[in-house]
Amino acid sequence: MYTYITGSLSIQLSLGTALTEDSFNSLYYLKEISGSLQFNTIPSMSTITLPNLRIIRGQDTFASSGGPVSLLVQSFTNGFLNLPSLTEISNGRAVFVSTS
Repeated sequence: MYTYITGSLSIQLSLGTALTEDSFNSLYYLKEISGSLQFNTIPSMSTITLPNLRIIRGQDTFASSGGPVSLLVQSFTNGFLNLPSLTEISNGRAVFVSTS
């Protein structure tokens, strides 16, 4: 059984939030997002893994001067984002922004 999200997923945390990779285990079976995916301010984390995410469709995107963005990772300090099954971003691009 896999999970599909109709719309976008935004994960935003406050500084000082203590997390482990298990904090995101509810997303283990996430396979497809019809909109966009955003991670913002993910501190003190070694790895976030979404092992089954295959497709980000980009039906809803973030606007940027370089064109639409479907995967946006901001302020992700001291960590890794692992998307081993991601094979397609249908519309838009991936943008990684570091503030450190």
